[in-house]
Amino acid sequence: RYDEAARRYAELAVGPPPPALLARQARLAELRGDPAEAARLLAAAVAAKDNEDRDDPRAWYRVRRGEVLLTSGRPDEAAAELTAALAD
Repeated sequence: RYDEAARRYAELAVGPPPPALLARQARLAELRGDPAEAARLLAAAVAAKDNEDRDDPRAWYRVRRGEVLLTSGRPDEAAAELTAALAD
């Protein structure tokens, strides 16, 4: 059902995708065994969050990216992302 989820997420992306959608796409990539794509999507979510007016914290996206980086064997990048989350 991951393929169906991917199609549904793509249908939601009209214009620049919002951070919440990017986070869901990242989780799907993570579930499919593609942590590099998950990390890329979460980085895009952090960048998109800078251009969004909603109140949900940007730090959440950074923490998720740090988790993905850590579990994919990139501890130095994970530490940097988690440290940045604390500053947000």
